[in-house]
Amino acid sequence: MTITDREKYIGNTIAGLTGGAAAYVWCPRIVTGQYVRYLNRYGNRFSTPEQHNIWNATQKSFQSSPIKDSVQLIDYNKSNWEPIADKLIKKRKEFLKRNKNPLVKLRALTWPTDEELKERMYVYAQGKNACYMPATSQILVNKEKKANAVFHEMGHALNAKGLGLGKILAKTRAKGAKAVPFVFGISMLTPKDSDDNPTKNKYYKGLLTFKKHAGLIASACLIPLTLEEGLASIKGGKIAKEVLSPELYKKVNKSNIKAFIAYFTSMVMVGIGTALANYIKDKVTGPLPQKSNNQEFIEK
Repeated sequence: MTITDREKYIGNTIAGLTGGAAAYVWCPRIVTGQYVRYLNRYGNRFSTPEQHNIWNATQKSFQSSPIKDSVQLIDYNKSNWEPIADKLIKKRKEFLKRNKNPLVKLRALTWPTDEELKERMYVYAQGKNACYMPATSQILVNKEKKANAVFHEMGHALNAKGLGLGKILAKTRAKGAKAVPFVFGISMLTPKDSDDNPTKNKYYKGLLTFKKHAGLIASACLIPLTLEEGLASIKGGKIAKEVLSPELYKKVNKSNIKAFIAYFTSMVMVGIGTALANYIKDKVTGPLPQKSNNQEFIEK
Protein backbone atom coordinates (compact mmCIF):
# COMPACT_ATOMS: atom_id res chain seq x y z
CA MET A 1 0.00 0.00 0.00
CA THR A 2 1.50 3.32 -1.06
CA ILE A 3 1.23 6.44 1.03
CA THR A 4 -0.14 9.44 -0.84
CA ASP A 5 1.35 12.93 -0.53
CA ARG A 6 -1.75 13.99 1.38
CA GLU A 7 -1.45 11.15 3.92
CA LYS A 8 2.25 11.83 4.33
CA TYR A 9 1.52 15.52 4.86
CA ILE A 10 -1.12 14.78 7.50
CA GLY A 11 1.30 12.51 9.37
CA ASN A 12 4.06 15.12 9.19
CA THR A 13 1.60 17.78 10.36
CA ILE A 14 0.72 15.78 13.47
CA ALA A 15 4.41 15.23 14.21
CA GLY A 16 5.21 18.91 13.55
CA LEU A 17 2.39 20.16 15.75
CA THR A 18 3.45 17.82 18.56
CA GLY A 19 7.08 18.89 18.40
CA GLY A 20 6.18 22.55 18.10
CA ALA A 21 3.76 22.40 21.01
CA ALA A 22 6.47 20.82 23.18
CA ALA A 23 8.85 23.67 22.35
CA TYR A 24 6.15 26.25 23.06
CA VAL A 25 5.38 24.78 26.49
CA TRP A 26 8.88 23.91 27.67
CA CYS A 27 10.93 26.81 26.31
CA PRO A 28 9.51 29.35 28.84
CA ARG A 29 9.28 26.76 31.60
CA ILE A 30 12.90 25.68 31.40
CA VAL A 31 14.42 29.18 31.42
CA THR A 32 11.93 31.12 33.58
CA GLY A 33 11.28 28.10 35.80
CA GLN A 34 14.99 27.70 36.52
CA TYR A 35 15.26 31.40 37.37
CA VAL A 36 12.25 31.24 39.72
CA ARG A 37 13.74 28.18 41.43
CA TYR A 38 16.99 30.11 41.79
CA LEU A 39 15.10 33.01 43.40
CA ASN A 40 13.34 30.68 45.82
CA ARG A 41 16.61 29.05 46.79
CA TYR A 42 19.06 31.96 46.80
CA GLY A 43 16.82 35.04 46.75
CA ASN A 44 16.69 37.63 49.53
CA ARG A 45 15.77 36.12 52.86
CA PHE A 46 13.78 38.24 55.30
CA SER A 47 13.98 37.43 58.99
CA THR A 48 10.84 37.35 61.14
CA PRO A 49 11.71 40.70 62.80
CA GLU A 50 12.20 42.23 59.33
CA GLN A 51 8.82 40.91 58.19
CA HIS A 52 7.23 42.41 61.30
CA ASN A 53 8.94 45.76 60.75
CA ILE A 54 7.72 45.85 57.15
CA TRP A 55 4.15 44.96 58.15
CA ASN A 56 4.05 47.57 60.94
CA ALA A 57 5.40 50.23 58.58
CA THR A 58 2.79 49.25 56.01
CA GLN A 59 -0.08 49.92 58.45
CA LYS A 60 0.95 53.55 58.79
CA SER A 61 1.49 54.11 55.07
CA PHE A 62 -1.72 52.31 54.09
CA GLN A 63 -3.89 54.53 56.29
CA SER A 64 -2.56 57.62 54.52
CA SER A 65 -2.76 56.15 51.00
CA PRO A 66 -5.44 56.98 48.38
CA ILE A 67 -6.73 53.38 48.50
CA LYS A 68 -7.43 53.18 52.23
CA ASP A 69 -11.22 53.51 51.76
CA SER A 70 -11.56 51.26 48.69
CA VAL A 71 -9.15 48.39 49.45
CA GLN A 72 -8.74 46.01 52.39
CA LEU A 73 -5.27 45.05 53.62
CA ILE A 74 -5.56 41.60 55.24
CA ASP A 75 -3.12 39.43 57.14
CA TYR A 76 -4.02 36.31 55.16
CA ASN A 77 -3.08 33.06 56.88
CA LYS A 78 -4.23 29.51 57.61
CA SER A 79 -6.67 30.66 60.29
CA ASN A 80 -8.77 32.95 58.06
CA TRP A 81 -8.13 31.85 54.50
CA GLU A 82 -11.23 29.74 53.83
CA PRO A 83 -13.99 32.35 54.41
CA ILE A 84 -12.09 34.80 52.21
CA ALA A 85 -11.66 32.18 49.47
CA ASP A 86 -15.37 31.29 49.70
CA LYS A 87 -16.28 34.97 49.38
CA LEU A 88 -14.26 35.21 46.17
CA ILE A 89 -15.94 32.09 44.74
CA LYS A 90 -19.39 33.46 45.66
CA LYS A 91 -18.56 36.78 44.03
CA ARG A 92 -17.53 34.99 40.85
CA LYS A 93 -20.76 33.01 40.73
CA GLU A 94 -22.83 36.17 41.24
CA PHE A 95 -20.94 37.88 38.43
CA LEU A 96 -21.64 35.03 36.01
CA LYS A 97 -25.29 34.88 37.05
CA ARG A 98 -26.00 38.54 36.28
CA ASN A 99 -23.78 38.77 33.21
CA LYS A 100 -25.65 37.69 30.07
CA ASN A 101 -22.77 38.20 27.64
CA PRO A 102 -22.20 34.85 25.84
CA LEU A 103 -18.51 35.67 25.35
CA VAL A 104 -18.09 36.02 29.11
CA LYS A 105 -19.86 32.68 29.62
CA LEU A 106 -17.54 31.10 27.07
CA ARG A 107 -14.45 32.62 28.65
CA ALA A 108 -15.57 31.34 32.05
CA LEU A 109 -15.08 27.79 30.77
CA THR A 110 -11.31 28.45 30.91
CA TRP A 111 -11.40 29.70 34.50
CA PRO A 112 -10.14 27.47 37.32
CA THR A 113 -12.78 25.39 39.08
CA ASP A 114 -13.88 26.28 42.60
CA GLU A 115 -11.55 23.64 44.04
CA GLU A 116 -8.61 24.80 41.93
CA LEU A 117 -9.24 28.39 43.00
CA LYS A 118 -9.30 27.38 46.67
CA GLU A 119 -6.02 25.53 46.22
CA ARG A 120 -4.46 28.69 44.78
CA MET A 121 -5.84 30.77 47.62
CA TYR A 122 -4.35 28.36 50.16
CA VAL A 123 -0.92 28.95 48.61
CA TYR A 124 -1.25 32.63 49.54
CA ALA A 125 -2.37 31.68 53.05
CA GLN A 126 0.79 29.60 53.47
CA GLY A 127 2.89 32.67 52.71
CA LYS A 128 4.37 31.28 49.52
CA ASN A 129 3.10 34.30 47.63
CA ALA A 130 0.94 37.41 48.08
CA CYS A 131 -1.70 38.98 45.88
CA TYR A 132 -4.10 41.82 45.16
CA MET A 133 -7.58 40.50 44.32
CA PRO A 134 -9.39 43.02 42.04
CA ALA A 135 -12.71 41.15 42.36
CA THR A 136 -12.89 41.74 46.11
CA SER A 137 -10.51 44.74 46.35
CA GLN A 138 -8.35 42.92 48.90
CA ILE A 139 -4.60 42.75 49.41
CA LEU A 140 -3.84 39.32 50.86
CA VAL A 141 -0.47 38.98 52.60
CA ASN A 142 0.80 36.56 55.22
CA LYS A 143 2.54 39.06 57.51
CA GLU A 144 4.76 36.41 59.10
CA LYS A 145 6.20 35.05 55.85
CA LYS A 146 5.52 37.40 52.94
CA ALA A 147 5.24 40.95 54.32
CA ASN A 148 8.13 41.93 52.03
CA ALA A 149 5.68 41.72 49.08
CA VAL A 150 3.05 44.03 50.57
CA PHE A 151 4.31 47.25 48.98
CA HIS A 152 4.32 45.64 45.54
CA GLU A 153 0.72 44.47 46.08
CA MET A 154 -0.22 47.99 47.18
CA GLY A 155 1.23 49.12 43.86
CA HIS A 156 -1.18 46.76 42.06
CA ALA A 157 -4.09 48.24 44.02
CA LEU A 158 -2.96 51.79 43.19
CA ASN A 159 -2.83 50.86 39.50
CA ALA A 160 -6.30 49.31 39.54
CA LYS A 161 -7.95 52.07 41.55
CA GLY A 162 -6.08 54.99 40.01
CA LEU A 163 -6.18 56.74 36.65
CA GLY A 164 -3.96 56.86 33.59
CA LEU A 165 -1.45 54.27 32.43
CA GLY A 166 -1.65 52.10 35.55
CA LYS A 167 -5.40 51.60 35.24
CA ILE A 168 -5.12 50.82 31.51
CA LEU A 169 -2.42 48.23 32.16
CA ALA A 170 -4.40 46.69 35.04
CA LYS A 171 -7.43 46.27 32.77
CA THR A 172 -5.54 44.89 29.76
CA ARG A 173 -2.88 42.64 31.36
CA ALA A 174 -5.14 39.59 31.64
CA LYS A 175 -6.64 40.07 28.17
CA GLY A 176 -3.17 40.21 26.62
CA ALA A 177 -2.03 37.07 28.41
CA LYS A 178 -5.16 35.20 27.29
CA ALA A 179 -4.46 36.17 23.67
CA VAL A 180 -1.12 34.33 23.59
CA PRO A 181 -2.59 30.81 23.04
CA PHE A 182 -4.65 32.17 20.14
CA VAL A 183 -1.52 33.64 18.54
CA PHE A 184 0.19 30.29 18.94
CA GLY A 185 -2.80 28.33 17.58
CA ILE A 186 -3.42 30.52 14.52
CA SER A 187 0.25 30.60 13.56
CA MET A 188 0.73 26.85 14.01
CA LEU A 189 -2.36 25.98 11.97
CA THR A 190 -1.30 28.24 9.11
CA PRO A 191 0.50 26.00 6.56
CA LYS A 192 3.91 26.95 5.25
CA ASP A 193 3.84 28.49 1.80
CA SER A 194 5.48 26.82 -1.18
CA ASP A 195 8.84 28.26 -2.20
CA ASP A 196 8.34 27.21 -5.82
CA ASN A 197 4.77 28.41 -6.26
CA PRO A 198 3.98 31.10 -3.66
CA THR A 199 0.38 31.97 -2.92
CA LYS A 200 -1.47 34.87 -4.49
CA ASN A 201 -4.39 34.70 -2.08
CA LYS A 202 -4.37 37.94 -0.05
CA TYR A 203 -5.98 36.32 3.03
CA TYR A 204 -3.43 33.52 3.07
CA LYS A 205 -0.67 36.11 2.60
CA GLY A 206 -2.01 37.93 5.65
CA LEU A 207 -1.91 34.73 7.70
CA LEU A 208 1.64 34.04 6.53
CA THR A 209 2.71 37.53 7.64
CA PHE A 210 1.06 36.91 11.01
CA LYS A 211 2.82 33.54 11.23
CA LYS A 212 6.19 35.07 10.34
CA HIS A 213 5.94 37.52 13.25
CA ALA A 214 4.07 35.23 15.68
CA GLY A 215 6.94 35.23 18.18
CA LEU A 216 7.01 39.03 18.39
CA ILE A 217 3.21 39.20 18.56
CA ALA A 218 3.11 36.64 21.39
CA SER A 219 5.68 38.63 23.38
CA ALA A 220 3.81 41.86 22.64
CA CYS A 221 0.65 40.35 24.15
CA LEU A 222 2.49 40.11 27.48
CA ILE A 223 3.76 43.72 27.46
CA PRO A 224 0.77 45.08 29.47
CA LEU A 225 1.24 42.41 32.16
CA THR A 226 5.01 42.96 32.36
CA LEU A 227 4.70 46.76 32.46
CA GLU A 228 1.94 46.62 35.07
CA GLU A 229 4.13 44.43 37.30
CA GLY A 230 7.01 46.89 36.92
CA LEU A 231 4.79 49.90 37.61
CA ALA A 232 3.36 48.21 40.72
CA SER A 233 6.90 47.76 42.06
CA ILE A 234 7.76 51.39 41.29
CA LYS A 235 4.66 52.75 43.05
CA GLY A 236 5.06 50.37 45.97
CA GLY A 237 8.76 51.21 46.16
CA LYS A 238 8.00 54.92 46.58
CA ILE A 239 5.82 54.13 49.59
CA ALA A 240 8.40 51.73 51.04
CA LYS A 241 11.16 54.33 50.76
CA GLU A 242 9.20 56.72 52.95
CA VAL A 243 8.54 54.31 55.82
CA LEU A 244 11.35 51.73 55.85
CA SER A 245 14.94 52.06 56.97
CA PRO A 246 17.40 52.53 54.05
CA GLU A 247 18.80 49.02 54.53
CA LEU A 248 15.39 47.33 54.60
CA TYR A 249 14.14 49.41 51.68
CA LYS A 250 17.10 48.33 49.56
CA LYS A 251 16.42 44.71 50.41
CA VAL A 252 12.71 44.97 49.50
CA ASN A 253 13.50 46.88 46.32
CA LYS A 254 16.12 44.32 45.27
CA SER A 255 13.60 41.52 45.81
CA ASN A 256 11.04 43.31 43.61
CA ILE A 257 13.60 43.87 40.84
CA LYS A 258 14.49 40.18 40.80
CA ALA A 259 10.80 39.28 40.60
CA PHE A 260 10.30 41.69 37.69
CA ILE A 261 13.16 40.01 35.82
CA ALA A 262 11.16 36.76 36.03
CA TYR A 263 8.17 38.44 34.33
CA PHE A 264 10.38 40.03 31.68
CA THR A 265 12.16 36.74 31.01
CA SER A 266 8.82 34.97 30.69
CA MET A 267 7.63 37.56 28.14
CA VAL A 268 10.75 37.05 26.02
CA MET A 269 10.75 33.26 26.29
CA VAL A 270 7.08 32.97 25.29
CA GLY A 271 7.96 34.81 22.08
CA ILE A 272 11.00 32.60 21.48
CA GLY A 273 8.95 29.49 22.25
CA THR A 274 6.23 30.52 19.78
CA ALA A 275 8.76 31.26 17.03
CA LEU A 276 10.65 28.02 17.70
CA ALA A 277 7.40 26.04 17.66
CA ASN A 278 6.52 27.39 14.20
CA TYR A 279 10.04 26.69 12.93
CA ILE A 280 9.89 23.06 14.11
CA LYS A 281 6.39 22.53 12.73
CA ASP A 282 7.26 23.98 9.29
CA LYS A 283 10.54 22.08 9.15
CA VAL A 284 8.83 18.77 9.87
CA THR A 285 5.65 19.36 7.89
CA GLY A 286 6.85 21.37 4.89
CA PRO A 287 4.50 23.22 2.49
CA LEU A 288 1.10 21.94 1.44
CA PRO A 289 1.36 19.26 -1.28
CA GLN A 290 -0.17 19.84 -4.70
CA LYS A 291 -2.78 17.68 -6.34
CA SER A 292 -1.75 15.53 -9.25
CA ASN A 293 -3.52 17.86 -11.70
CA ASN A 294 -1.20 20.64 -10.53
CA GLN A 295 -3.99 22.49 -8.73
CA GLU A 296 -2.99 23.72 -5.30
CA PHE A 297 -3.99 21.71 -2.24
CA ILE A 298 -5.68 24.92 -1.12
CA GLU A 299 -7.02 27.72 -3.25
CA LYS A 300 -4.44 30.36 -4.14
